[in-house]
Amino acid sequence: MEYLKQRTGFSNILQRNLGGQYVVVNIAKNGWNTTDEYQAILSYPYKPKKIILSYYLNDILGAASQLGYGSPVRVERPHNRILRFVTDHSYALNFTYWRLYRFYNKDLGEKYWEFLKDSYSNRNIWEAHEAELSRIVTYTQSQGIDLSVVVFPNLREVKAGAVLTSKVAEFFQKHNVRVLNLEPLLIDRDPMTLVVNSLDAHPNEALNREVAELLTKAIQAEDR
Repeated sequence: MEYLKQRTGFSNILQRNLGGQYVVVNIAKNGWNTTDEYQAILSYPYKPKKIILSYYLNDILGAASQLGYGSPVRVERPHNRILRFVTDHSYALNFTYWRLYRFYNKDLGEKYWEFLKDSYSNRNIWEAHEAELSRIVTYTQSQGIDLSVVVFPNLREVKAGAVLTSKVAEFFQKHNVRVLNLEPLLIDRDPMTLVVNSLDAHPNEALNREVAELLTKAIQAEDR
């Protein structure tokens, strides 16, 4: 599964599309927040020509946590060590466990979404997050690195989250950063055509491919 993700993520498709023109490097880890991303940019040993930042709405949670606003949602893996090991190593049991977990915790997604919306409307959290994003913008501009940002909406609530994605897009545009805001493109689509499955709200293979094609066209147009 991990190998499949590596082959079908938009950065990998972008590399195949661009061929020898560019070397596309994906620098990311699960759980990173904006500060982690900034540190990764600083510590990368080579100066890139371009950086494409993937922005997800939960990127604000690092700033919220720093200010003491912890998420009310706790998704728990099995407490039993044997059961945890089995679910980690069996696709069928993993699928069954998380299906049951979701059934008995039906309000988790709603609580999480409300917390995200509250974070964007909280002035202190948003200003702290703006400061995080500004560090990335300032650094790339001072180094002559071309920064672009892909803003992913909440793929299950694209229309309901439009005010959030617009807020993020407007921040970057105000700082003369090129933005690919996916919200207008996806707003009328069936959410199940965008996500991996009902348990995994990450962008699916088709959406990754679509994003890669849009980025390929933009980069090739710049190089003409």
